[in-house]
Amino acid sequence: MNPLLGEAPEPKLVNEIIDKVMEYDLIMGVHDLIIHNYGPNKWMASIHAEVPANESIMKIHEVIDDAEKYVSEKLDILLVIHMDPVNTDDEEVEYARREIVLLLMKFPMIKSMHDFRVVGKGDYKNLIFDIVVDYTFVDNAENTKKIKDDINSYLKEKHPEYTAVITIDKDFMS
Repeated sequence: MNPLLGEAPEPKLVNEIIDKVMEYDLIMGVHDLIIHNYGPNKWMASIHAEVPANESIMKIHEVIDDAEKYVSEKLDILLVIHMDPVNTDDEEVEYARREIVLLLMKFPMIKSMHDFRVVGKGDYKNLIFDIVVDYTFVDNAENTKKIKDDINSYLKEKHPEYTAVITIDKDFMS
């Protein structure tokens, strides 16, 4: 695959960004890292950081600001961090998340899950989440639909009250 503009980032840079952001307290996970190259020594990156939803927004904002400044200086890039709150206090959400994690193990092409939440009340609920899939497995709309349908089929067998609403992110770093 030949890019029209820029170049793919070195895996070392990708790992350094992730590792340095993950050093910060209150950052529970990261995903959706995008790195742009605008010429020699001109890198810009954005990343989503999962943070506890029950923590003070001011405290989290301070941590995110510190991480952006530190990583930007250390790696000579411009880094922007988006905060994604994660509900860690709700038993139903945690139960549903564990069930989905176990289910996703049946799919070797799925590398990770993020942005998990439960929406709805009563007997039927949507489990909304993103999955990161090796790009070779989702090279067309038919394969993408099949992965979503298969996940929902397995989910409905054990939990008919849940419907998975899935966004697929392709991992181009495979």
